[in-house]
Amino acid sequence: MRERERESKKGFTLVELLVVIAIIAVLSAVGLVMFSSTQKSGRITKRIQDLKAIQTALELYYNQNGKYPSQPMTWACIINLSGVNNLAPNFMVVVPSDPLGDTQYCYQYLSSNNDFEYKVRTNANVFVNSEMSSDQFKQQKNLIDPAKDGTEDCLVQTTGIVRGWAVYSGSNICQAP
Repeated sequence: MRERERESKKGFTLVELLVVIAIIAVLSAVGLVMFSSTQKSGRITKRIQDLKAIQTALELYYNQNGKYPSQPMTWACIINLSGVNNLAPNFMVVVPSDPLGDTQYCYQYLSSNNDFEYKVRTNANVFVNSEMSSDQFKQQKNLIDPAKDGTEDCLVQTTGIVRGWAVYSGSNICQAP
């Protein structure tokens, strides 16, 4: 009889299997949350680096040509602009695109009528789709200058809520007339 009891006790009980499955599920959930937050942090860092790289390339362009690439007072995705695309390969390896990879998320470029000032900003859709909160935008103060956001179509900040980041060449590019 003892031999029969030993044979029946080989293997796992249903409760033991359910406990192991529950532990694996909890560990997987924690891992996925950590992975997605790491990806989000990486995209935020890439946007900051991209804006600074575009700013550097635009300044190099200005030093060589005496003006910034032409884009008269309408926002356009930087990747679609012929003048701005001249930045690559002369002033930067490639013109960067937003890390989300979709064409609706792009870095936007605006030039003054005389091409002596510019503004490059992240697309406000990034904020709308909750990629980042207003507080996360505000953490990079050197990429926000409310004094240079004077007109509605030029804003990265509205009533204290920051919708994006921007780099500027001068103080008048987005001032209200």
